[in-house]
Amino acid sequence: MNFTENLITLTQAQETSLFPFPFSTHIIFSCIAIAFLIFQFVREKKPYQLIISVGVALSLAIWISDNRTLFYAIGIAEALLLVSAFVTAVVFKHKELEEETPETAKNEENSTENAQEADETAEEAKEDELSDASETDTDTNSGE
Repeated sequence: MNFTENLITLTQAQETSLFPFPFSTHIIFSCIAIAFLIFQFVREKKPYQLIISVGVALSLAIWISDNRTLFYAIGIAEALLLVSAFVTAVVFKHKELEEETPETAKNEENSTENAQEADETAEEAKEDELSDASETDTDTNSGE
């Protein structure tokens, strides 16, 4: 082997793909992921799902060129999208908890009122039993 053949072999060895599967497979998986995330967004209305779907679609831009600048720009954009998706998920979860708090308070008030009514009903039933028992004792004693 001469120097040129060694150089060609070395160059071919360094030309590895970023992904372990071909472009067509990447498109198929991306389409499935985007469809699933959009379906989940329609169902649950959580914005981070749309942000993640944009990130999945953006990952296809890696195949456009072998330019390192594009590669790093896409990496930075993906990182920003992931951070914004995380922040959005936390913020909207906090808002959901705030919205549920008044409902929970109402439910607690209703359960407290129901418990008080049940206690009052139980006390009235005990008083009725006691008065019935004392009347029965009085009737029994007066019949002697």
